[in-house]
Amino acid sequence: MKCKYCRARLPDNANYCEFCGGRLNDNTSTDIKNESTNAVANDFQNRDFYMTIDDVFMITGRGTVITGIIEQGEISVGDFVEISMGNKAIRAKVEGIEVFKNSNLTTAKAGDEYAGGSRHVGLLLSKVKRTEVCCGQIVRKIKK
Repeated sequence: MKCKYCRARLPDNANYCEFCGGRLNDNTSTDIKNESTNAVANDFQNRDFYMTIDDVFMITGRGTVITGIIEQGEISVGDFVEISMGNKAIRAKVEGIEVFKNSNLTTAKAGDEYAGGSRHVGLLLSKVKRTEVCCGQIVRKIKK
């Protein structure tokens, strides 16, 4: 089951989203529900690099890839990122940057368009399990 407000993956019996605070069985307005999400997002947007995860998948023999559109900043191979959702955070190193039909990138930045006009970027992360990350989480660059 996914949250209807921030698309984070949730247990089937969840009544609210731990990430955005949205109540799943409540009829109050979306603006109120997304208040905490917007506060978290605004905090991350004030940083150097900001991306929200759209999809997560595993490449056998390589590792976990997270995809999304870079909202702000620039990321390079070798940079360290923190993936946050609520009070939890996972730290990882970017081992590779991939876009459609091009896996030889060393950097990617907000606003870049790649093959076919796509802005989606995949970040190959080291030592991260696919089950540790999910859609809707926020990625930001950190200093080691």
